Amino acid sequence: MRIGTRLVVLFCFTALVTVSAAPSTPIAPNCSAYFLPMCTRDFSPVCGNDGVTYSNDCMLCLWNKENQANIAIAWKGECE
Repeated sequence: MRIGTRLVVLFCFTALVTVSAAPSTPIAPNCSAYFLPMCTRDFSPVCGNDGVTYSNDCMLCLWNKENQANIAIAWKGECE
């Protein structure tokens, strides 16, 4: 019985680690919500799918506009 319980716990832990490590689908920023090239200076970081941390969604949109790029939001928060 103890071996069965340990196997179940090990399986659950492995599944949890696998799900948390899986990459999520990047999200396109809503650039139409901003009056580019003016952005606020609030710090609400987003991680671009290029691996760069942008200080907020607007700054990511500004980068895309100025560089004719199409960087999406990988996740909310700083890149690791």
